[in-house]
Amino acid sequence: MTDTYLVSWIPASPTDTAPSDEAIIVEASYVGGGSPTVKIPKVQERYAGCTANFSFLVCESVDWRCMPGAIKTWMVTANWSSLMEFVYDADAQPEPWTRITRTSAMRQMPIWRSNATIPTEPYTFPPASAPGDIGGTKVDIQGQPANRFVQQMQIICEFHYDRTFTLGPDDEIAPEPGPYFSGWLGTRNSDVFLGYEPGQILCNGISISPVNDQIYIMQFKFLFDWMSFFEQRPAPNSGGANYIVAAATNFLGVPYNQCSKVAWYQPYPDMEDLKLMFPAAVYDAFLTALPAVNTCATPGRSLADRQFDFPAT
Repeated sequence: MTDTYLVSWIPASPTDTAPSDEAIIVEASYVGGGSPTVKIPKVQERYAGCTANFSFLVCESVDWRCMPGAIKTWMVTANWSSLMEFVYDADAQPEPWTRITRTSAMRQMPIWRSNATIPTEPYTFPPASAPGDIGGTKVDIQGQPANRFVQQMQIICEFHYDRTFTLGPDDEIAPEPGPYFSGWLGTRNSDVFLGYEPGQILCNGISISPVNDQIYIMQFKFLFDWMSFFEQRPAPNSGGANYIVAAATNFLGVPYNQCSKVAWYQPYPDMEDLKLMFPAAVYDAFLTALPAVNTCATPGRSLADRQFDFPAT
């Protein structure tokens, strides 16, 4: 929003001495003039008033332009802005600004067994009883594992944070959002999160970037793992080497051994409800497609030939 003001110095008498331009600017900004008294806004000043929208406006710039042909007269333009959403309907709060970025990735995983069932959680490592072996098909040779790639996806969730929204003009403003969120790092989702099953999402990064003096972009980084981050670990024998026995088959006619005891290992055992990292309205906005769906009975054209619904699994 832009406000425009006309500032002019008017001498009190023919012998009145004109003040300097700087003195007039300071006087207009800190004392004001006119009837009723109007002060020129200052940068970083909040808009006067307590309405649902204007109270979030902050002065970003003030431009003084000297009027040609007039003595000590300026046209002043103050620019106000806010990245917080405006309320156009008192009965319907606006959707908060959010953004999700997804980037595919893979991790390389050593495996001693293929087609082994991922365990339910919580899972205790190492398993104490003999039936704790994960089963599946043995694929190692002399205890040396094969490799496979596990599908992953980096997910970045962003939203706006206004660090001043609860504070009045005399309150201290915190320099940044509080450090509470560091405890979420290294935890996996205990409940469905962004449509992913429990255990498949890991919180692996949080960053805060200032947009201006008022607004931060809160950025939460998550990693999806198709195998819920589980790894395979072979059981050692009394000497510390892999516990191996003769394989049921041979390698090009040569007998060899394979690990007979393999367990699952979970490097990220701590689990939390990751939805609680976000205000409820923000998390709901992550799951909402905007603008609203086209409700025309007969849409103007179909997009079926250029896009499709992604499969759920």
